[in-house]
Amino acid sequence: MDKKNTYAAFFDLDGTLLNVNSGEVLVHMAYKNGHMKKMDLLQAFYLAFLYKFQLRETSKIIRKMPKWLSGLAENEIAGFTNKIFEEILVHAIRPQMKDAIEEHRRQNARLVMLSAAFNYICTPVAEYLKMDDILCSRLQVVDGHFTGKTIGDLCFDEVKLARVKEFCTKNSFKLQDAWYYADSMADLAVFNAVGSPVCINPDKKLAKLAVKKKWPVFNW
Repeated sequence: MDKKNTYAAFFDLDGTLLNVNSGEVLVHMAYKNGHMKKMDLLQAFYLAFLYKFQLRETSKIIRKMPKWLSGLAENEIAGFTNKIFEEILVHAIRPQMKDAIEEHRRQNARLVMLSAAFNYICTPVAEYLKMDDILCSRLQVVDGHFTGKTIGDLCFDEVKLARVKEFCTKNSFKLQDAWYYADSMADLAVFNAVGSPVCINPDKKLAKLAVKKKWPVFNW
């Protein structure tokens, strides 16, 4: 009989488990393979610019990003994202993060991907790493086709924290026993809530805060 998990270890995707941004890879490959129009590509670049320089509320930017998918068949894009994983993203997984996952597995942790990315990208990565659960953003599908809208709130910032709290409560885990690996100040709400925050290749603001908070920092 399997032992009951004693704590949860949460892992961010982009910039943490992966050394790339999966959204950027998806957009590039979607345009290259004819799934995205040039106007949609320009819009994606514009949204990325707004996000990078924090010129608009992040949740509003991210909510607009999947609009290019409107009308496309779910099974077609699911197959496409699996191909992206097999050809690109599997090679972008940080070896050190694989080691960290295995160490937590040996310690009988519940392994959870926690990401603002959409499930079509998160799922193949999580399955490859044999993680137990996925908490992420999800896309609306009607009659087998994307609407360009999301389901519920994006798994970002305070929503991430709410999902973590809900998950821990449901599975009888304590927040002070939880670990979280991430790379961005956008993850601050969860970092401040868990007992063991770990900064992976942190952005400048997070790196500075990590020194002040004495959080572990790894530049991989």
